[in-house]
Amino acid sequence: MIGERSLKPIQWLPCVLAALLYLLISIPAAAQQAGTITGTIKARGVPHSGDVVVYVEEAKGEFSPQSEPLVIHVKKMNFIPRVLPVLVGSSIRFANSDMMQHHAMGIQKRKTVFDLPLPHGFSKPVVLGELGPVAILDNQHPEMSAYIVVLQNPFFAKTDDKGNYILENVPPGTYTLKAWHDRLKPESKEVKVSGGSKTRVDFELRR
Repeated sequence: MIGERSLKPIQWLPCVLAALLYLLISIPAAAQQAGTITGTIKARGVPHSGDVVVYVEEAKGEFSPQSEPLVIHVKKMNFIPRVLPVLVGSSIRFANSDMMQHHAMGIQKRKTVFDLPLPHGFSKPVVLGELGPVAILDNQHPEMSAYIVVLQNPFFAKTDDKGNYILENVPPGTYTLKAWHDRLKPESKEVKVSGGSKTRVDFELRR
């Protein structure tokens, strides 16, 4: 009996190995081969190099936005975050923490895409279905402004205050990489991503 019990773990070994092999095969090929784009943006003529949106202009495939609305907070007379990159088709809602009423207007390509009164609390959600920057203004408080940048694919990032960014899980291919800032001229560079590689792309933005 002792000998039989000692053999049981060995008998299970082929099953364990088969399960591990199945898991490896089940990992999507794109995830195994994805690359990373990283770099630093130098934003000249502005207080810091944050709030720069770096993104792949166009990628093959269909991409679904998250089901829950993204939230822009209104607090102490500020929109937070000031710059928000999103996937096209995303829904946005505002959360007003101020005790005063605000009024958010979204302007895209000279058209008003939303016009929302913002009493204290949450606004109704709005869906953004067109590519490009959306300027957010408060028609009751002209000193307040922010931007939503609507993008074709999820391969985007926003820089930290030092200008650093990272785009992960980018499928192999050749892309146009863009850097956008609301006060500076945008820049574009071609980048080639190889499976499992890390590619560095730096930008310098000026007025």
